Amino acid sequence: ASSGVLLLSLIALFFAGETSDIVALQELDFSEGLQLWLWLALFVAFAIAMALWPVHTWMVDAVAEAPAAAAALVCAVGVKLGFYGFARLVLPLFPAASADLGWLGLALALVTIGAGSLLALVQRDLMKMIAYASLVPMGFALLGLFALNQQSVQGALLLMVGHGVAVAALIFAVAAIAQRANTSEITAYGGLAGKMPWLSAILLVATLSVVFVPGTVGFVGAFLAFVGVFEAAPLLALLAAVGLLAASAAGFALYSKVVLGPLETEAMRRMTDLTVREKLSVAPLA
Repeated sequence: ASSGVLLLSLIALFFAGETSDIVALQELDFSEGLQLWLWLALFVAFAIAMALWPVHTWMVDAVAEAPAAAAALVCAVGVKLGFYGFARLVLPLFPAASADLGWLGLALALVTIGAGSLLALVQRDLMKMIAYASLVPMGFALLGLFALNQQSVQGALLLMVGHGVAVAALIFAVAAIAQRANTSEITAYGGLAGKMPWLSAILLVATLSVVFVPGTVGFVGAFLAFVGVFEAAPLLALLAAVGLLAASAAGFALYSKVVLGPLETEAMRRMTDLTVREKLSVAPLA
């Protein structure tokens, strides 16, 4: 759906501007009506690509059902292309429409943050929890982008880069655990810290990075985005922070359930730590 809407929008943009050069298109003065329709079309296309609520279900299914490498590619890179589209095409090409309809981006971002955090809290599947929790930084980045100040935009860009690295490591760690246990149900786990110290450490670092704890790869971007949004709309920033805290609670609940506590099942007692190949694979991300 996203590809079809995007293709039609780009074709219309090409005929309207008689060029596909983005720099040249930025210099054109589109009519107000044309700006409105092209902005809305591209907004829908990139919202689907970015997996914003309510068009997020494709990403959740992809992360939950795909192999670890494909899930990491979707969550760490694929959905970021939607953000790139907003930053590279929607805002620069249609500044007037972005100023008039920016509230739509802010509202959708805030709803995505709230929905993602609440849905992550109630999940019982590890991969689905990661997928829903990933909606929160997507919404937070879009919020920073449509706050339309330099600090929030720069923070949103850094946030996307940091989240991409962190969530790839998190998916790798969770997939390694699920592959050994033959299940991704959270209730099947517990007490892996003693059996899998390497994997437990990587899971901890990745979890802290995904929830933007100070000192991790995602913190700088999240902090800049928050400060920028707070300057533009303090209430929205505070509401987004509440959603981020809820997503953080889901991340810590995941780590606590999987790694801490006693080894209660025979399956957990048979678990083995990362192999040398797996350590080398995840080392650049951690």
